[in-house]
Parts: sequence; structure tokens; C-alpha cells
Amino acid sequence: MKKLGIMFALAGVITFGLSSCGGDDEEVAKPTPKFDFKTGAGYTSASGNINAGNTVKIGIEASGSENLESVGVRAQVGTAQQTIFPLASTGDSILASKTKDISLDFEYQVGSLPTTEKITVIVKMSNGTQTSKTINLTVTAAAKPVTDAPGRQIGGQTNATYGSYWSMEVNSAKLESDANADPASIDWVYYYGSTNDATFAAPNDATLQSSNVMNNPNLSTWGTKNATKFKKASAGFDFDGLTTSTQLLSEISAGAPALTAITKMLIGDVYIFVTEGGKEYGAIKIVSNTPITSQSLLTFDMKFVSEQ
Repeated sequence: MKKLGIMFALAGVITFGLSSCGGDDEEVAKPTPKFDFKTGAGYTSASGNINAGNTVKIGIEASGSENLESVGVRAQVGTAQQTIFPLASTGDSILASKTKDISLDFEYQVGSLPTTEKITVIVKMSNGTQTSKTINLTVTAAAKPVTDAPGRQIGGQTNATYGSYWSMEVNSAKLESDANADPASIDWVYYYGSTNDATFAAPNDATLQSSNVMNNPNLSTWGTKNATKFKKASAGFDFDGLTTSTQLLSEISAGAPALTAITKMLIGDVYIFVTEGGKEYGAIKIVSNTPITSQSLLTFDMKFVSEQ
């Protein structure tokens, strides 16, 4: 997850003289707030490259001809967008002290995957106008060795011996009772469905919320439902030759995993996964699955990188 530190320094009110012209029937454009990114030592004020996991400090100096109402900060990672400055229900910081002049600093940590992270600052003024500016951070990641985890096993939803709930934290499947006791540790589940056949699904997958396919009614009420993402590996992806993160990062850069579930898995299929917040990413190769029912025992090989 992103780490964010917020520091405020609200400057005093600066009085601005306003003038108006009477008798002019032409519509006059409303004034908009103005702001610039701080450029002093230690600040990031322009787009550029950044190493994975690094933290930047961004500051703004903003002013308006009327009181400034709020400041919002949005982060877009790939195609996913989040609010990283959620100090009010709207996602913006509602300024407690209305003022025409503010100074604000915040810190932002980029993720572990090679992508472009867009940081957009939005300043709103009391007349309803706003101004926004964006800094694009291109994340580069150095190659790391992968952890080889062959012969992993997970049971179907009615398998009484092998758990159906996979935890990257322990690199093993958990039984239903253990998963219900610690849902934050579960990164995906396995079930064999009448339509989807052999399926890995993230805890936040819509099918898991709308049905009791896991025979576990507690799952839909878990306080934490990790948003693991999947995709099928591209043709030519060399799972057996995977020894460092280089090929994984290239595969993710070519098209980030976006599926909450992978269905109809077959022997020999290879899938790419990224867990919530990019804590782990890797590849899975399906080895065997017997019997082909909800009691099945699925075996897969896995190679992954952990950013923990």
C-alpha cells in the first residue's frame, strides 16, 4: 500500500483588491485559483523517472482571488485511480480555515512495479472554479531473484483435507476456519464450479460476493477482501526459465493483470498475478488437478517476487 505523510503549513490571509466594471453585458470568465509546485531542495516538481519503492515529497503554493475551499490529490497507477488525500468524504481536504493563500507539502511512495504513476493536485476556490496539475512518475525496477515454490497444493471448496484459501504470507493454503479468522492474509481462493470449472478468484471477486460457491457464507462479510489481479501469460512466456524478475516485469509492463478471477484453468496453463498493493507478483503454472470436481486437489508450480 502507499505510504503517505501529510504536512500542512497554512499561510495567513492576503487581502486582494477586487474591482468591477458596471454596465458591461458581456459574460466575464470567473477567475481560477493559481498554484505552482515547490522547486526547493528535496521537492519533486516535474515528471521524471523514479526507482521502485522510492518516496517523493511534493509541495504546492496556491493562491486565489477568493477563498480557497479544498485541495485534492489523486494517484493513478496504470489504469487504477485512488484518492491519496482522503481527509473528507469527498476525497478532498476541506480547508478548516478559509484563506486565499496556502502552502502544503505531502509525501508519496511509488509502488514496486514498472508503470507510470500520475499524481494530480486539484485546488478548488469558493466561486466553484478549480485548477489542476499533474506529475508523471515513470517507475523503473531493478531485477531481483525469484522465489521458486514448486508443487504447491490447494483443495476445491468441498475438499475436507486441503484448504481452499491461498495465503502468500505463508506460501500455503489455509482451511476455511483459519481463513475466516484472518481474511487479510488470503490472496485468492480455489473452487471448481459448474460453469467456471477450475478457478482462482481474488477475495473481492464479484462471483464470491453474489453466491456461496465456496460453501462459506462468512466470506462475503470479511472485513478485508484482498484485490489480487490475474492474467494469462503471453505466448512465449518462459516459466521454466524464469530465474529473475526481469521477464515478469516485462510481462506486467506489456499489460498489467486486471482480472479478479481466472476460470477454466487447464494443465500447463501459466498465469501472472499481482497481490494487493503489489506486495507480491509472480507466475503460476498448473501441474495437475484430480478429481475434476469440487473435491479436487490442484497442484501448481509458482515463481514469485516479494516486496515485503
